[in-house]
Amino acid sequence: MKTIINLKLGKVQRRITENHKIKLTYDTAVVDEVARRCNRGRKRRTHVDNILTNTLLPEISRQLLGHIAKGKPPSEFTLAISADGAFAYS
Repeated sequence: MKTIINLKLGKVQRRITENHKIKLTYDTAVVDEVARRCNRGRKRRTHVDNILTNTLLPEISRQLLGHIAKGKPPSEFTLAISADGAFAYS
């Protein structure tokens, strides 16, 4: 499961780098949290796609576009897990 998550996050990293010249990094806690959220039910791969498409990608887009709109595009963007277990973006 974690291999699939890393592959899908790798695709997101490449798209952001290619399209915006911004380096996206994430730590293993992000992979662990996505895997934990996917362990509910049989369709785990579908859950990975849902988490990425409906949770992570929209917020990454909002954060990045907010910086770009202010004329301050970041050179690096980090995805992590906060103390309360939520996804954190910086």
